[in-house]
Amino acid sequence: MQGESTDGDRLMCGDHRNDWDVSREELIDALREAHQQVLELQAQRKEYHWLEEALHKRTRELSERVKELDCLYFIADCIRDRDFDLVELLRRIVAFLPRGFQNPEQTWVSLSILGQTFQSPGFRQTAHFRDAKILTSRKQTGRLRICVSPPSHAPEIPLFLREEIALVNTVSQWIGSIVEHKMLEERF
Repeated sequence: MQGESTDGDRLMCGDHRNDWDVSREELIDALREAHQQVLELQAQRKEYHWLEEALHKRTRELSERVKELDCLYFIADCIRDRDFDLVELLRRIVAFLPRGFQNPEQTWVSLSILGQTFQSPGFRQTAHFRDAKILTSRKQTGRLRICVSPPSHAPEIPLFLREEIALVNTVSQWIGSIVEHKMLEERF
């Protein structure tokens, strides 16, 4: 019969007895080799998965840096015009600033300076916020507050990234410098 062993140690397959004559040891070796290849493929798959996750994480991080830089470029573009209206400039900064954070749609900005308050559209005060002092002539003349609502889908990501905190501090320093410059300009 086809496919049966005639001598106990050899398996014969195919249409003719001589087509595929394999010993038990050869079959075991082939299975071991196939098993080793499967293990190597599984390890390679794990490595690819790790690389994919690392690439995804890095892409997300770089996307966040781009948003932060966009905010800084926007503010720099706004103050490039020496004849800017201070109130309008502050409104524009406050409205644009949420775009520089992880979840712009869940980020709100409030700026209080020299007795005036500016808030981003739909401002919401939340329990999670970062404050930065606004200094003019080395005195606190205002406060920049960034409020966020934590996302439910990514609890392992901090509410404020280190770079976002640096963004808040940088913007508060720039606002202080802008206001101080305008105050000095108006005196002369």
